Amino acid sequence: MSHEIRTPMNAIVGFAELLKSPDLTKNEQHDYIDIIRQNSDLLLNMLNNILDLSKLEAKLVEINTSEFSISSLFSQIYNAHITQIRKTRLFFEKDIPDEIKNIVIKSDRTLLFQVFSNLITNAIKVTRQGEIRYGVRLKNQKVHFFVFDTGPGIPRQQQEKIFERFSQLNNGSDVSFNADGVGLGLSICKAILNLLDGQIKLHSEVNKGSTFIFSFSTDILTSQEGEKESGQSANIPIIEKEQAFS
Repeated sequence: MSHEIRTPMNAIVGFAELLKSPDLTKNEQHDYIDIIRQNSDLLLNMLNNILDLSKLEAKLVEINTSEFSISSLFSQIYNAHITQIRKTRLFFEKDIPDEIKNIVIKSDRTLLFQVFSNLITNAIKVTRQGEIRYGVRLKNQKVHFFVFDTGPGIPRQQQEKIFERFSQLNNGSDVSFNADGVGLGLSICKAILNLLDGQIKLHSEVNKGSTFIFSFSTDILTSQEGEKESGQSANIPIIEKEQAFS
């Protein structure tokens, strides 16, 4: 973590010093300012994640429940990430079976959005081609959310460590599997779901991709059109064909 924090700090200090040079061209000034801004954003994101995890582990985060539709949450998630996705060649889609599109749940929308955001940002970082898909299924009156990607996958022997704090795992490629750069993104997801009395599970295979599946305790308020459970035609796209959550 010390290295990850010092790297952007050194860039900020170094290029701020270079800006003092009277011989800089306007293009060089703009380039240096962009580098300072990018590293400042990176550092701020790291510090925010460290503070978030500290509050979660100290149980200082309050759960603020509200009623909201899954469709509206998924639209918010899509709008938040589509600009970043457009910089890649990836397909990005939300996956909600028609029979549960109108389901309304009662939970903490902000915390749920944060889990999705961390997982999708992570998927964008490691996936070079193919697709990223996020979705939901309903089974036994329990909601199961997932984020699927066609990234490099994670070796089985490293999968238990992926949610540990400050972990920086890789499969021999040039990418690591924690979106925040300091190894806290997935730890935050797990801590949030623990707070919501939930769990998260990983299915992954090297060179094929990964699926993160998570569920938690929530009140399900269905409309007339959304009372059926999703059937066999709407299975969660997992790499390893295992049972998800009961």
